[in-house]
Amino acid sequence: MEFREHNIKVTKTAQYYTKGESIETCKYLWIMCHGYGMLAENILSKMSWANKDHFMVSVEGLSKFYWEGMRQKPVASWMTKKNRLSEIEDFSNFLSAIHTKYKHQILSDTKIILFGFSQGGTTVWRWLHHANVEFDVFINYAGWVPEDIIFTPEQVQTWNSKELYMLYGDNDVYLTEDRKTALRDVVSKHGLKLNYKMFQGEHRIYSKILEDTFNTIY
Repeated sequence: MEFREHNIKVTKTAQYYTKGESIETCKYLWIMCHGYGMLAENILSKMSWANKDHFMVSVEGLSKFYWEGMRQKPVASWMTKKNRLSEIEDFSNFLSAIHTKYKHQILSDTKIILFGFSQGGTTVWRWLHHANVEFDVFINYAGWVPEDIIFTPEQVQTWNSKELYMLYGDNDVYLTEDRKTALRDVVSKHGLKLNYKMFQGEHRIYSKILEDTFNTIY
């Protein structure tokens, strides 16, 4: 007798972290997604340059595991290829709930900045594909654009009217020359208009690079 897989919706307690003085008066609301094997607070530690105009919400992946053994620190991930569609739906609903919660608290002219590092960048793209998300800037830092989904012309037109950035280091072990070429092919296939910015560095978040990128936008 063969076994069968079943799915059931359950309630899960999820975590996110904030940094900033006032959501009601901020000029810039950041919604941030970490990379594979990180925690949400790891990104906030890179935002020491941000003043009181910024309010940051760093969201943590729903899947936790121990990095290099059970005696090491727990870290998080956004998804794997197993039950991928369910995981995409779950984290998209989570991110949309965060977005809705804080969007209703900000001023009408507050800018919404989406930020994703590595796996977090791909996560943001999947979220945008899954839901109608209001934003002004998306910074995809050392991330990827999913090649397994098809964006609608309406989605692409809307996103191309925003500020879309792709940041990557010249010594990023995950973004070889072949991968960079493949990335541009995927971006071209989707019809996206990304602003590419290469910096000197590895596959990690540099506070100065993030600060400089923000300053070129605003």
